[in-house]
Amino acid sequence: MSNRWAIVAILALTALLPGSAADEAKPPESAPSQPERDSSGPAPGVAMNNHYLDGTLRAMTDEIKGGEGRWLLTWFDVELLVISDENADRMRVMALVGDADELNSDQLRFLLEVNFERALDAKYTIWQDQVWATFVHPLSWLTPDELKAGARQVVSLNHTYGAEFTSTGLTFAPQTGEDESGD
Repeated sequence: MSNRWAIVAILALTALLPGSAADEAKPPESAPSQPERDSSGPAPGVAMNNHYLDGTLRAMTDEIKGGEGRWLLTWFDVELLVISDENADRMRVMALVGDADELNSDQLRFLLEVNFERALDAKYTIWQDQVWATFVHPLSWLTPDELKAGARQVVSLNHTYGAEFTSTGLTFAPQTGEDESGD
């Protein structure tokens, strides 16, 4: 199955989840009763929710489909699936990377090590026999800047899969316990 069709199929499936599209396009009751403001996110001190997440995503790109709770967008030439659930207070940004069935046990172990050393807030995951780049975050605590940073890391994991396997230019490689100074 092509990447596009896999994402479309999953987007369609998420529409069947209870509560995933409830009250689509309606501002939440907790929305501030202020004049219309920049839709890129909530005012300081106001929790992120599907309404504000929708505005933030639409401010990021014009190439977006879907509604509150599930979106498919193209950002930096990568198709991103964004799924959120206000009841579970969770959101995730995902990009399809490849077929997990093509990986042997050494490659799977390598991905786990990459998740620790080179993938910071976004990680490689396996779901439905596919490898995904995924950023998961509590929805209510999410800021527009954190969403963009997490989505950038997902895009980077997608672009660098099979080569550098990095979400940013940073790596985290803790000391192994050996004294490298020779003392």
